[in-house]
Amino acid sequence: MEADGDPRGRFPKLPILSPADLPPLSQREKYGGLFYVGIGGLVLLVAMLGYFAYAAWSLRDVWSDVYKLNDPHRPEPERLAAANRLAHSARLGDAQKLALALDRNLPDRARLALAEGVSAELAAEDPRGFSLAVARSPGWPSWLRLTLELNLARGVVRGYAIPPLALEELSHSEDPMIAAVACFSRAVARPEDADARKALELQAAGQGPAAEITRRLLEVLHAPSPRREAMIDEIGRWFHDGRPEG
Repeated sequence: MEADGDPRGRFPKLPILSPADLPPLSQREKYGGLFYVGIGGLVLLVAMLGYFAYAAWSLRDVWSDVYKLNDPHRPEPERLAAANRLAHSARLGDAQKLALALDRNLPDRARLALAEGVSAELAAEDPRGFSLAVARSPGWPSWLRLTLELNLARGVVRGYAIPPLALEELSHSEDPMIAAVACFSRAVARPEDADARKALELQAAGQGPAAEITRRLLEVLHAPSPRREAMIDEIGRWFHDGRPEG
């Protein structure tokens, strides 16, 4: 075509550009919408790290008390004070308090304080699991079992579905105080349970701490429903004044 002298048959000359001659692309131009997704993910990651760092910092008092509680070289009064603070801490859950109370390496008084800090809400979350743990867990000292059993009594008063099987097993405990609390719970849950009420009345006629707690439980049983839980709390405080044994 060039030989014919027709300039229209010629191909246009294209410029040859090297990479150095091209204008650099911005990050947004390179990645498009993914650029903003990456920025958003980075901001979210920084926010999460900041949140967890703040949460850990805000719990510094709790971690400090847990450390003091588990340090066998510290004086027992100091460990007991740490246990009391943890027992009343709203930042420690019931399950965490229970786990600490079950630690046999801690002083008994500290374990008792932590067990008293466990609320009846734990029985509401898992009525069967919690009640059977109280009834069947081996090796628990009587004072620990009784303290946690009072939460079953609170649960029955509140109308929680505490399994009758657990209450039946506890009512046959060798410890008369544990048996008394279980009989009380049975009598509240099933007013027609004449055996439970009769067992309470027979034990209340005796002497000693078991008879005393039974008489108190009978007072709760005869009290109006709105007053019952507060009266159970009073029994818990009365029991706290005794020294944990066995």
